[in-house]
Amino acid sequence: TDTARVLSSMTDAVLARVYKQSDLDLLAKEASIPIVNGLSDLYHPIQILADYLTLQEHYGSLKGLTLSWIGDGNNILHSIMMSAAKFGMHLQ
Repeated sequence: TDTARVLSSMTDAVLARVYKQSDLDLLAKEASIPIVNGLSDLYHPIQILADYLTLQEHYGSLKGLTLSWIGDGNNILHSIMMSAAKFGMHLQ
């Protein structure tokens, strides 16, 4: 709580890389500035945006693409699951 208040008085936004999503949630709740999730145990949205940019540069559009995930379930997959449909993509 104190960290969120101090950071809010010193900057306009924070990109936070934390271990626990709950730490990020508390920071966002207590701060009066935007808190961007740079990485947590549940999500890695900045990485996914970079991956989507690469796909868009290669294919010209994300809409209609089918992305297949092979591997363990982790924060990367959670971020894809939360965002792929919003870009018109399919996930397998």
